[in-house]
Amino acid sequence: MNLDKPYNISVYTIVLNDKGELLLLKRSKDSNNNPGKWDLPGGKMELDETLKEALMREVREETGISIVPGEVAGYATYELPERKVIAIIVDGGYVTPSVKLSHEHTEYSWVPLDDVLEMPMLAPYLKDFFRRFVNENKEPF
Repeated sequence: MNLDKPYNISVYTIVLNDKGELLLLKRSKDSNNNPGKWDLPGGKMELDETLKEALMREVREETGISIVPGEVAGYATYELPERKVIAIIVDGGYVTPSVKLSHEHTEYSWVPLDDVLEMPMLAPYLKDFFRRFVNENKEPF
């Protein structure tokens, strides 16, 4: 990573349905971040927000779902042309599968944890996170 670029903190959430499947969102083709890729709900923290507030806002904006953020599940880092990103990934808990997408995404899918690494077009930063997550034999929340 280039050390001259500023860092931003982004927050992402693992949201599960009653079958233990993860919610993934497909970013629109004109997204500034991972266009056309499958990603977790989340995004950039605002300066005046707590981690919990940012998680709740991002998930509500992107999916219409209300969550109760839990423990940190892990992290990932990636680089964009103008900045580096530290992504904090948090357990968002179980929800009923009633998703209302924002303009930032074109599709959603509920994916079993065992299948997430096989998702076509998975955001590259998530591959390392889920590889570590699965290899550590963590059970879904």
